[in-house]
Amino acid sequence: MFCRGYTGQKLQSNLECEIFQVLREEAEESYRNEIIMTMGSNTIEDMSNNVEVLKEWVASWKPHET
Repeated sequence: MFCRGYTGQKLQSNLECEIFQVLREEAEESYRNEIIMTMGSNTIEDMSNNVEVLKEWVASWKPHET
Protein backbone atom coordinates (compact mmCIF):
# COMPACT_ATOMS: atom_id res chain seq x y z
CA MET A 1 0.00 0.00 0.00
CA PHE A 2 1.30 3.45 -0.89
CA CYS A 3 0.68 5.84 2.03
CA ARG A 4 2.01 9.05 0.43
CA GLY A 5 3.85 9.96 3.60
CA TYR A 6 0.65 10.33 5.65
CA THR A 7 0.96 9.96 9.39
CA GLY A 8 -1.28 10.06 12.41
CA GLN A 9 -5.02 10.46 11.96
CA LYS A 10 -4.87 10.73 8.16
CA LEU A 11 -2.96 7.46 7.88
CA GLN A 12 -5.36 5.75 10.28
CA SER A 13 -8.36 7.04 8.33
CA ASN A 14 -6.91 5.83 5.02
CA LEU A 15 -6.14 2.40 6.47
CA GLU A 16 -9.66 2.08 7.86
CA CYS A 17 -11.13 2.99 4.46
CA GLU A 18 -8.97 0.35 2.78
CA ILE A 19 -10.00 -2.28 5.32
CA PHE A 20 -13.71 -1.54 4.90
CA GLN A 21 -13.36 -1.58 1.12
CA VAL A 22 -11.76 -5.03 1.24
CA LEU A 23 -14.49 -6.28 3.58
CA ARG A 24 -17.20 -4.95 1.27
CA GLU A 25 -15.61 -6.58 -1.78
CA GLU A 26 -15.31 -9.90 0.05
CA ALA A 27 -18.96 -9.72 1.12
CA GLU A 28 -20.02 -8.96 -2.46
CA GLU A 29 -18.07 -11.99 -3.69
CA SER A 30 -19.50 -14.28 -1.01
CA TYR A 31 -23.16 -13.24 -0.65
CA ARG A 32 -26.12 -12.19 -2.77
CA ASN A 33 -26.08 -8.45 -3.42
CA GLU A 34 -29.61 -8.01 -2.06
CA ILE A 35 -28.49 -8.97 1.44
CA ILE A 36 -25.48 -6.63 1.53
CA MET A 37 -26.02 -3.14 2.90
CA THR A 38 -23.34 -0.48 2.72
CA MET A 39 -23.88 2.26 5.29
CA GLY A 40 -22.04 5.55 5.27
CA SER A 41 -20.90 7.08 8.53
CA ASN A 42 -19.49 10.43 7.48
CA THR A 43 -21.60 12.46 9.90
CA ILE A 44 -23.21 12.05 13.32
CA GLU A 45 -26.58 12.03 11.53
CA ASP A 46 -25.40 9.15 9.31
CA MET A 47 -24.34 7.18 12.36
CA SER A 48 -27.62 7.86 14.18
CA ASN A 49 -29.59 6.74 11.13
CA ASN A 50 -27.45 3.61 10.89
CA VAL A 51 -28.18 2.76 14.52
CA GLU A 52 -31.93 3.08 13.88
CA VAL A 53 -31.74 0.90 10.75
CA LEU A 54 -29.75 -1.75 12.62
CA LYS A 55 -32.13 -1.69 15.59
CA GLU A 56 -35.07 -2.23 13.24
CA TRP A 57 -33.21 -5.03 11.46
CA VAL A 58 -32.36 -6.81 14.72
CA ALA A 59 -35.94 -6.42 15.98
CA SER A 60 -37.27 -8.00 12.80
CA TRP A 61 -35.09 -11.08 13.38
CA LYS A 62 -36.04 -11.62 17.01
CA PRO A 63 -38.43 -14.51 17.62
CA HIS A 64 -41.90 -13.12 18.24
CA GLU A 65 -43.26 -13.98 21.66
CA THR A 66 -46.74 -15.45 21.82
